[in-house]
Amino acid sequence: MNVSGDLFLKDASLSTHEDDFLYLTKDATSTFKSSKEDSYFKDISSDQFPKDPPFKSKSTKRDTFLLSKEALPNSAKHDTLSEGSPSKSRSTGRTSRNSWYSDSPTDEEFLYGPNNSRTSQFNFTWPIRNLVSELEGQITLGALHMVHERSEEMVCGKIMPQGGIQALETMLYTLDYVNGEGRWAGSGQRVMPPGVRLGVMAKDDCDRDIFGLEQAVDFIKGSITSIGGSSYRCPDGSQPENEVKIISGVLGAPSSVTSIQVHNLLKLFKIPQISFFSTSPTLSNRERFPYFLRTIPSDVYQAEVMVALVKKLGWTYISVVYEESSYGILGFNEVEKLLKENDICLATTEKLLKDSGQATDADYDVIVARLLKKGHARGVIIFGSDQEVGELMKAVGRRGKEGTFAWIGSDGWGGRGLAFKGKEEAVEGAITVQPLAEEVQGFRDYFLSLRPATNTRNPWFIEYWEQHFGCKYPGSAQTPFNQKYEKTCTGEEQISGNNGFEMEAQLQFVSDGVLAFAHAYKNSTPQFKVNETMHPESVCSKPCGRRQYVQPFPGDPCCWTCKDCLMYQYLPSKIKCEECPYGTVPSYNMSTCIAIPQVYLHYTDAIALAAMTLASLGILATSFVVVLFLRYKDTPVVKASGLELCFVLLFGILLCYTMTFLLVSKPTVVTCGVQKVGLGLCFSICYSAILTKTNRIARIFRAGKRTAKRPKFISPESQLIICGSIVGGEVIVSLVWLLISPPNAVPFYSNRADHQLVCHEAVGFSYMIGLAYPILLVIVCTVYAILTRKIPEAFNESKHIGFTMYTTCIIWAAFVVIYLSTAHSIQIRIATMCFSISLSATVALICMFLPKTHLILFRPERNVRQSMLKTTSGGGGTSPGGGGGGGSNYSTTGTTYLSKSNNSSCARIDSGTISDDMEMTQRLRASGSFSSAFSTSATQTYCSNGNSISTQTLDSMERDFDDDDVEL
Repeated sequence: MNVSGDLFLKDASLSTHEDDFLYLTKDATSTFKSSKEDSYFKDISSDQFPKDPPFKSKSTKRDTFLLSKEALPNSAKHDTLSEGSPSKSRSTGRTSRNSWYSDSPTDEEFLYGPNNSRTSQFNFTWPIRNLVSELEGQITLGALHMVHERSEEMVCGKIMPQGGIQALETMLYTLDYVNGEGRWAGSGQRVMPPGVRLGVMAKDDCDRDIFGLEQAVDFIKGSITSIGGSSYRCPDGSQPENEVKIISGVLGAPSSVTSIQVHNLLKLFKIPQISFFSTSPTLSNRERFPYFLRTIPSDVYQAEVMVALVKKLGWTYISVVYEESSYGILGFNEVEKLLKENDICLATTEKLLKDSGQATDADYDVIVARLLKKGHARGVIIFGSDQEVGELMKAVGRRGKEGTFAWIGSDGWGGRGLAFKGKEEAVEGAITVQPLAEEVQGFRDYFLSLRPATNTRNPWFIEYWEQHFGCKYPGSAQTPFNQKYEKTCTGEEQISGNNGFEMEAQLQFVSDGVLAFAHAYKNSTPQFKVNETMHPESVCSKPCGRRQYVQPFPGDPCCWTCKDCLMYQYLPSKIKCEECPYGTVPSYNMSTCIAIPQVYLHYTDAIALAAMTLASLGILATSFVVVLFLRYKDTPVVKASGLELCFVLLFGILLCYTMTFLLVSKPTVVTCGVQKVGLGLCFSICYSAILTKTNRIARIFRAGKRTAKRPKFISPESQLIICGSIVGGEVIVSLVWLLISPPNAVPFYSNRADHQLVCHEAVGFSYMIGLAYPILLVIVCTVYAILTRKIPEAFNESKHIGFTMYTTCIIWAAFVVIYLSTAHSIQIRIATMCFSISLSATVALICMFLPKTHLILFRPERNVRQSMLKTTSGGGGTSPGGGGGGGSNYSTTGTTYLSKSNNSSCARIDSGTISDDMEMTQRLRASGSFSSAFSTSATQTYCSNGNSISTQTLDSMERDFDDDDVEL
């Protein structure tokens, strides 16, 4: 019977050559011939067809199969194939696959190809393709695991314990957790919604991309059958139920090259895929792999770490070994690029066979020999998988070169027992890179508790048990590996670290993949399907957003447009927005306005702490001066300073420092009222005392030019009354201000998003009302300081007062500018006021009291009256103003003082009553303003600015100067 050409499979997704597959029937006669006439097959009987053919045709007849040419039995001989010469297809010129075989291939070799998956001694199927680990659920995932190692001879090799069985069991364990089931599933809380169970259909890809792709075909069958329905009907006319599960997502594959192949199939049906071990940078391309995700980092980062290790070790000349796969090649490309960027030389690069075949021991020996030729390159980076790296380490051992190389390894073999078990000496000292992963909580106990008799959902677990304990489990299926086991498994053996158990370090990424799917389904919106992806929409307008209001179309309330509300508007109803009051913002659901938290200067603010620190230091310094003056109040320096006015001034300074603590407190009616009165009052007390001092000095010396009569109101009592009267003016202003504008704490909004709590007077320039009177006093004091600047230093404090007022004017000028320019931030304005008040008080304290404090503490000899008298009545000398002769003579009748002034006309002031205040004579001499000679004369001559003023002796005046008149 001839097989016509139209029976050849032409689906490119299943075959790369149109003549790779044939349709054959069981009633075939003795001869088969292809339409290409490139081969003849003879003597095929119906019993030679395999019971489980690779593919079944779409025909409803169960006796028709789709077989590849490589699957034909040995009895079909090739008539035209000449010995030693491969045949050519007449239509394509390609070499026929029959040329792979020798003249007399075995049946197994002819059926399963030159690299056959069976050997002649096997009488069973290997591998068992239809094995599946399955959990039922309303939502089903597909999964690919490399349960077996790859094998060139048998397609699938031994069980892979860590990356295979443990990864599969981690998936099952996590599914128990998300479904709220299982013995070790944490607290048992479900991740999936109630009534929905997440299932799985897991298959083995044997670490081969083509085999994995074949297995993945089962994942798309459900999607294919759901397209367009079916033309078949049941006898009652209903549509037959489809037993093929629809796969909602695929977990895997572990290998990057397998993930690439599988994704190309899955993306045709928009099935998402999450891999837990695929690290190839290629998979990061969103355009090529739109439905691919992974829970493990890309090799790009792994390569960066490897090169960083090379730099840390100081290596500049290294070799690189990488496996022939997407994982190895792309990893090597990243490493090579980074090595060049860091000026690290490559001694040699070697490739480990993987995708194109399995290397022999001789191949690995050649690689080791090439590495040894580059004797100076002892550092070697290996980018490969555990199986290939393990064979390389065996080759190192065969050459006896253990310890020759220092390895830096990738995550594909680091921590995997297959790479180092039995090769420890060759691997010793290796540094391997692993993604950061935590142990899956509870999984170790779960895995160690598994037994073959109870773990029925994992069809490969018995095979793992046999391999781990080297025994044959009763009733287990035959494998190429359990035939040699002589011992029988009991099923009660205990898995532990003592008998070779090692936990895979990267199982977290498997668990994360399952959890990612579970949470995605939990948060997804249900989709309704009636021969469509979703029901069609039947709405005029979609609901408006959270910050939008509805503007209905005229005459059609079911249709509207959505308009955005402004930033500070809320939605009292669905059809309009309204502005929130100042100090409030819309709530999250836009239904009301909520208050913005009030902001005010607080004790814990940095700027407030700085202001209070300065004020505290000022209070301590002022208190020290008060105590010092009380202690030395009877000394000449303190008495000459005017004790009463000094204490008034010190009280005003102390009040200035105290104002800082009131200004930084929370605004209330009380604190605002105290600030309103105290701000001007503290300054008025300070500058009233200074003004009284300068006024007295000016009046005394102004009167001395005209008369010898004592000026009025220069006694201490008079000075206190004058000072109090000046302060009374500020008290009147403050009381009137309180009555007209009562204090209050009010909100302040510098902008729409601001909400400050401040005193009412702090807004605008209201505080300047209370400060106007002190500013006037400052101006008057400054004028008096200028007028008295030429009075001899020994008689007054004009120089110190001048320094005080000049500095104060500078501070206040800067303060006014800052105060007027900070209207937007009341906190900054208040803080500036605190610093200005404290600085003004500090200037007055330093300039007015530091010289006296220094004299009291460090020059006590100049603060003793007896000392001054002895010094004044000392030995002779010629007075510069006396016209020669005589030296200094002292008489109780009086003393004559002559000015150094060049003018001949001088004022004469009788000092016969000074008696106890001779220390002023010493002050005169120290100042250099006068020279003195003691004589029997009862007058004193004083020259002032060249004007000659003649006065009577003080004995003839109506009233004598007393001791307090020494203070000027």
